[in-house]
Amino acid sequence: MMGPAAGNPTTIDRARLNGRLRTFRSAARCFVAVGSIVGLSLVFITPLWAGIDEPGHFYRAYQLTEGRLIPVEDPTGVAEGGGACLPTDVVADVEKGRLDYLAAGARDAGTFSGETPEPDLSNAIPCGEDRVFVEFATFSWYSPLGYAPQALAVGVGRLVGAPVSIQLVLARLATLAAYAALALFAIGRTPRGKWAMAAAALLPVTLFQAATSLSPDAVTVALVMVMVSSALRAADPELMLDRRTVLAEAAISCGLLALAKPTYVLLAVVYAVAFVGPRRRLDLWPVALPVLVAVAASMAWHQALSHLFACDVRFFDVYPDAGEQLSNIASSPHGFAGAVFGSVVDYGATWVEDSIEVGGRVLVWWAWSVIVAFVGFVVVGLQASDHETLTLHWSQRLVLLGSALVGLFAVIGGWLLHCSPVGLEVVNAPHVRLLVPIVPLVLIGVAPRRAPRPLDSARAELPVALALVPFYVVWLVCVGLRMH
Repeated sequence: MMGPAAGNPTTIDRARLNGRLRTFRSAARCFVAVGSIVGLSLVFITPLWAGIDEPGHFYRAYQLTEGRLIPVEDPTGVAEGGGACLPTDVVADVEKGRLDYLAAGARDAGTFSGETPEPDLSNAIPCGEDRVFVEFATFSWYSPLGYAPQALAVGVGRLVGAPVSIQLVLARLATLAAYAALALFAIGRTPRGKWAMAAAALLPVTLFQAATSLSPDAVTVALVMVMVSSALRAADPELMLDRRTVLAEAAISCGLLALAKPTYVLLAVVYAVAFVGPRRRLDLWPVALPVLVAVAASMAWHQALSHLFACDVRFFDVYPDAGEQLSNIASSPHGFAGAVFGSVVDYGATWVEDSIEVGGRVLVWWAWSVIVAFVGFVVVGLQASDHETLTLHWSQRLVLLGSALVGLFAVIGGWLLHCSPVGLEVVNAPHVRLLVPIVPLVLIGVAPRRAPRPLDSARAELPVALALVPFYVVWLVCVGLRMH
């Protein structure tokens, strides 16, 4: 005999609604659904070569397909930093595409009319038969690891004879796929902070760089999340991983991060989360070895290639002096700390704005709408999940927030050394994409112990993450209109 609630229309409708909203009750499923749709949309609605520094990153990926792992110096010694010696027709195709995009924008602004000019390579530096030198000094000390997906896609495109424009689209898709796979891996395995990682991974600035830039930034964000998930797994008494497993995960995650972008391997200090709290794992002390090896490897790689690097602020008449700046930091650590915290005060509002707008050429919204959107992502990131097994002690929260602080000091310190004039003051704002890797650490560190209505619980009538749908519909329409 059926119970009284079995045929209740309200109960049935609620069950159907919960089933339909199932995607938005799971951080992993929500990331896959929203991230794939938004990411693929950005791949195809963003004009070719309009991604962040996209031509330079394409040149680096193309260089790798020719078997050149290290950028080369200008054969004439005129250009500063490293670059690539590439076929003239490839460079001409890229420059033609870039001019098409710039000319279209100028026509819309009413500052240009007529046909797009042909690229002029008459002043290009020859470096072989039918080859010219192209400079991308800002990216030249990155290891090949951060460009592996892009290079593989460009290589496939070259193999089948695809034009440069198709090679670019393939590289965008490969970068997005690699980013999504790594981020999903981290979200699925972490015993704490699933929604924190999903929120950071779904930020507009993160998805835009994953879908359009070809830079190592997106892969770096995902690798940081993988490393943080490994550290939290090591600290989880429910999992109680053996030492060999923890060491293997630390060696792999820290090693990969060390060969991504410089600086971020310092976030490996987050492994200290396993050594504090009521159930500390002091038996895991050997994990310090792979962490130190990864830090040393990263420093060695980037020191060896530092002569190929030159920050692009030189185009704005800013000329850094890393040696003198390092001396300033060493002689005045309190001044350095003041510069770091001062940058948060000076540029915090800009970072919030750019996390949603990415940049003025991508999107421009009213300030109130940016704030509402940013707060919405924070709320999503602070949710707890029914599938999380790790309860954080206050000392472990301090480790997470301290690790984020280490990341902030590392990013701003690197910016002062390489991209700022001499003096302990950040006079030009670092882009917020450089700070995205520390966002999950902050969100996990401050999230409540257990949300009263977890997003992936059937008790929640309307998941908070459902708000991502109307937000991204509006956001994508605005981006499409703005960039076209």
